[in-house]
Amino acid sequence: MLCKNHLLGGHAAAGNVAHYIAHDIRKPFSKLRFFIQELKDLKNLTEIKQAIHGFEPTFIVSMEYIEHILNEVMDAAVTKLNITKSVPVESVLIMAFKNLGALPENTKINIEYNLSDHLLLSIDVLRVVLIIVNIISNALEAMNYKGNLWIFSKEISFEDNTFMEICIGNNNSYISEENIENIFEPFYTYKKEKGTGLGLSIAQKIVKLHGGKIYCISDLNKGVEFIFNLPALIGAYDKSNFQLVKNLNGKKLELSKMKNDDKINLLTEKTIIVLDDDPLVCRSWERALKSRNIITFLNPEDCIYFMNEKINYLDRIEMIISDYFFGKNVRTTFETFVEKVREKYNGIIFLSSDITLEEKFIYNQKNIIIIEKRVYTYEELKILLNMN
Repeated sequence: MLCKNHLLGGHAAAGNVAHYIAHDIRKPFSKLRFFIQELKDLKNLTEIKQAIHGFEPTFIVSMEYIEHILNEVMDAAVTKLNITKSVPVESVLIMAFKNLGALPENTKINIEYNLSDHLLLSIDVLRVVLIIVNIISNALEAMNYKGNLWIFSKEISFEDNTFMEICIGNNNSYISEENIENIFEPFYTYKKEKGTGLGLSIAQKIVKLHGGKIYCISDLNKGVEFIFNLPALIGAYDKSNFQLVKNLNGKKLELSKMKNDDKINLLTEKTIIVLDDDPLVCRSWERALKSRNIITFLNPEDCIYFMNEKINYLDRIEMIISDYFFGKNVRTTFETFVEKVREKYNGIIFLSSDITLEEKFIYNQKNIIIIEKRVYTYEELKILLNMN
């Protein structure tokens, strides 16, 4: 899972985690700020209701993610479990897959099962679901969302008690031996956009609270397996009641309000491009810059595609206003986006950010101006250009 990227450790990792947590906690307040600005320009009750209808879902998603982060941090200090007896492993797996969230469009995963047919778990269901979601999510990212998963279980005896040993494995990734020694340490994390780096550390703690063990093995040819054991009892149940997921396929997300082909036809005059994964933010920029020609994108891939298709007209792009984070299922970082854009566009890029970036001198060298995470008027942007 961590094969092609190094692990972050010590104080640097903790600082990196704090950096991302701070961003995610600020995000709903940034949304609220944009929303309030938008309300000030609305003239009647119908427009206000429409704005609220558009704002509420995206605000709720941000709040739910903050709740997830806080729960994860609190789980790091958990000392007691809420045990439910006679739980079929299939029901736990079904819950886990339902909690994976949206998958990227390129996702194509086959899943193989070989599960014990005579064991029932005695576990804290929600916390075990958390373990499985964490392992599978990490695996999917490491596999680039393509390949095979396998989930096996069997009976083992451990200190004269019956346990179910569960193996969750995947191909297309590898963890080196030296990294396996550290992956259960707090703040060691795959270099990715989001996450506290506590997932596997919490998983280990929860498994130990159940009286079991968890470990990881990796083979360059086979892949990665996480193996853990949980208390169980002998028992029969009707397996036909559980329909396990056999394949994971991503769905194309309608992130932009216009198709790329429609947008390509718009670059006929001086244009400002706004890139932000939040539709509310894009809409707020459109209102603030309504006197200008605006094209908005909700993911960097669409924007890069657009610029490739309009390669001969890029001199008509007056400026690009970009977010720093593009959402958890978008694997293009801001740095990668800038690298690709700079191959064809030398104009101004505004980085609209609600985080503190220490590497400001690097962005200055690339003609990137960091601005506060709020809406600016066109006149304010021109003043900032003159100042820089």
